Amino acid sequence: LQHYDIAGALVAEYQLPGSVTRQGVAWDGTHWWIADNNYGSETIYKCELNEAEKRLEPLRAYSWPHLGPTGLEWAEGYLWVSDAATDIIYRVSVGDTSFTAIEAWCSTNPEPWDLAWDGTNIWSITGPAGGFDPVHGGREIYKHDAAGNIIEIWRYPPADDPGQGSYGGCGTGLAFAGSQLWYCDYDRNQIIEAIFSQPAENWQVVYQTDFSTDPGWTTDQPTKYY
Repeated sequence: LQHYDIAGALVAEYQLPGSVTRQGVAWDGTHWWIADNNYGSETIYKCELNEAEKRLEPLRAYSWPHLGPTGLEWAEGYLWVSDAATDIIYRVSVGDTSFTAIEAWCSTNPEPWDLAWDGTNIWSITGPAGGFDPVHGGREIYKHDAAGNIIEIWRYPPADDPGQGSYGGCGTGLAFAGSQLWYCDYDRNQIIEAIFSQPAENWQVVYQTDFSTDPGWTTDQPTKYY
């Protein structure tokens, strides 16, 4: 786990529990949560920070019953888990020995890699394989309401160089710092600030929910800029 300041300078690094692919991280105000997406033995850890030894010490290990826990977020007393294998976002009640999904809804976002909470809404991000757009494919960020409906879809830009990375731009991480949304791009090897208020070709709203209609992908929905 790497800690950066707001200017992008590395402050500290911490060793994580788990064995193979640690893909999800969340902070509940007291403890850290880590998802280890180890095929066949997927585990979510509740951890405390050991600053002296620069490591996260696991306090609990919860077995995850599906194959792709890639994103975690803590919101209003619940752990939210996005599973890229089932394309489902789960709201989980966590006890000392219990780990129970009390709500599960289709993310309507193929391969939801990570989650973020803005204080009101859950957001999710998809890589290039996901998304609804039949022309451009994935690379989309979704704003959901508490029932899982899509409110907005934003498309984030691909990598500058088509040869950069294996996917040409792949969002795998998502987080809010205050009111500002940040995302990680695996191919760019960058943490990127999402500037929604600046009308730009690559940051565009490709869908906004009209709750009187089906909140799915519509090809006739006009592009809107913020």
